[in-house]
Amino acid sequence: MWKPLRDENRLSILKIYGYTCDRLVREEERQNITSISRSQAWKLEREGNSRHVKLLERNPVDGY
Repeated sequence: MWKPLRDENRLSILKIYGYTCDRLVREEERQNITSISRSQAWKLEREGNSRHVKLLERNPVDGY
């Protein structure tokens, strides 16, 4: 089961990868970071082994 990290542990891991704070990412970036498909991420979330997805926008429009 997924358990959130304590603040000091999370920040030390982020610093290793060059980040100074948590941030929200879109699905495409999440997939690049984790190398996990969208369906596998959904399955892990349902099993309680991953963070829950936060819906940012109902109909996001990317400028591509």
